[in-house]
Amino acid sequence: LNLMAPSSTIGALPYSTLLPIDAVSAVASAAPCAALVCMIDQAVTQNTSGTATIGQSLRQSMTKLVTRPAAFFRGRAYIAVAVVYTSTYVTANSVMSWCEKTDRDQNMWKLGAASTVNIGAGVTKDSLFAIWFGAA
Repeated sequence: LNLMAPSSTIGALPYSTLLPIDAVSAVASAAPCAALVCMIDQAVTQNTSGTATIGQSLRQSMTKLVTRPAAFFRGRAYIAVAVVYTSTYVTANSVMSWCEKTDRDQNMWKLGAASTVNIGAGVTKDSLFAIWFGAA
């Protein structure tokens, strides 16, 4: 499978092949950026609630990432952010594949679907961060 093939070749693949590719691509894209976004989101939440300064929170998160990476990546904060990004990317990728298969313009479809998923997942994640890292 040549993923750098022209879209007409990729569009010829069965949807059952495209969806797993879309999902793996989404995870591979989301995982690295989720770590940084997680640290920043947690720092902003803690700073806003007064439980830690942005600097204190970032140092704490960075220390955990470096000294206990497994604990960081299994932590609920990282998983919540990774779910937001992964779900958004899976949606965008699968809509692109669907549009390719059905010969539709992907711009509006992708924007609508990915935005809907991202807003819902993002609001849920923000609510959880407020509960987890806000003032008790």
